[in-house]
Amino acid sequence: MFKDNNLVISTLLGSCVAVCLLDSNNSIYGINHFMLPAKSYSKSNNNRAKYGVDAIALLLERMIYLGANSKNLKAKIFGGGQVAKIQYSNIALENIKLAREILSKEKIPIIAEDVGGNYGRQIYFCAGGSVYLRKIKNILPKILY
Repeated sequence: MFKDNNLVISTLLGSCVAVCLLDSNNSIYGINHFMLPAKSYSKSNNNRAKYGVDAIALLLERMIYLGANSKNLKAKIFGGGQVAKIQYSNIALENIKLAREILSKEKIPIIAEDVGGNYGRQIYFCAGGSVYLRKIKNILPKILY
């Protein structure tokens, strides 16, 4: 979360998804980056923000705490690329679906998105709500001999 007009937050996305929330009326902006849609096992994990269902809720809670008005919120979503050649893995698509479902349930319109595909993304989220995006074809490291 930030209100500083000079701040830029950057993240690298493969199958992960980032949700950017904007309350331009109050100049409050926030971003998350989650790896999995939801925790599917009972093992304890202290990093709740790793799961989309929690990461989006935590972002919303924090923005409201900082003075954002839920009626002013707009969203931008990025990521969910099928970058790993893992057969039968739909994590990227499940991450995208979850983000869209939660934002719809919360009545937060998605005003921009760049999701899916078979490439990664580097995004730069700037105060003021602008997002700059760079597509990355080969996100997985190559093994050198």
